[in-house]
Amino acid sequence: MYRGQKSGDSVPAATEADEADEAAALAAAERGFALWSKTPAWERAAVLRRAADLLRARNETYAFLMSGETGKPLLEARGEVNASAPKQRSGCDSRLWRIAWAPVFRGV
Repeated sequence: MYRGQKSGDSVPAATEADEADEAAALAAAERGFALWSKTPAWERAAVLRRAADLLRARNETYAFLMSGETGKPLLEARGEVNASAPKQRSGCDSRLWRIAWAPVFRGV
């Protein structure tokens, strides 16, 4: 734990990792990438949209952590977290649009 810049309250900190932890994390990431890259774009977009929905639903938790860690006012942190969810959803939608219309633009 460490102390937040603004309040001095305890803020959870990441733990130290050793080489075995790093190797395990890398292996897990490689397995995840292999599965994720085989997942159709529509399903990946659904997962990312759900993540955006959860981010918005848990806005207060993330805002509190951001505020405590950085010293940013809570109101500003709420706005920042709340603004990120629509951007994530919009990114998913625009990528899907390009995927859906790519054959048309290529003349296929």
